[in-house]
Amino acid sequence: MAAFGIVATGVSFWAVIVVRDTLVVSRRATEAAVEAVAVTRRIGEAQVRAYLSCTGATYNIAEQICAAEITIKNFGQSPARRATVKARAATLNLENPEGDPYIFSPEKSMEFFEIPASCEDTRTILFLLTFGAGVCAEIVEDARLFHIDCVLEWVDVFDETQVIKFYLFADEGTNEHAKGFPLRRKGKMSASNTRPIRDI
Repeated sequence: MAAFGIVATGVSFWAVIVVRDTLVVSRRATEAAVEAVAVTRRIGEAQVRAYLSCTGATYNIAEQICAAEITIKNFGQSPARRATVKARAATLNLENPEGDPYIFSPEKSMEFFEIPASCEDTRTILFLLTFGAGVCAEIVEDARLFHIDCVLEWVDVFDETQVIKFYLFADEGTNEHAKGFPLRRKGKMSASNTRPIRDI
């Protein structure tokens, strides 16, 4: 009986080890399955999510007013909601090189609202150039470079807020001086887009 009890105890101990190992393997398999589902969901969301980008702009400057028509395109497969651009015009701070390298106009914002999948929208934003009349005259005369700093924010179909920064650079333009009107400059701008601030 003593020998039988020892054997039974050994078998029970072996059974406990087998059950424990089975539970460990099962738990690892469950964790792997959960991770696979999460990865699949992230891939699916990345494929469906709205991806906005600026495809370019035009500008029109006269005296101390700049009008910029900015085009935003949705390259994704779902609509982008509450799309908003916050922007400010900028030029080099040549008058005070020891300070901030740029001087900026007051920030302005405009709403694009909803941009459907694979569609684009163009809106106009007006800047009051508070650089001083002399600096603005140099910009209009193409004697000083300027650009526009922009932040684009939208809500995707998963109710997540996406944000990118981009810059618009004046790359060509012409001057017009109609009789009775101030000299103005107009032309196109190229967009320098960057990756989303918040990783997808």
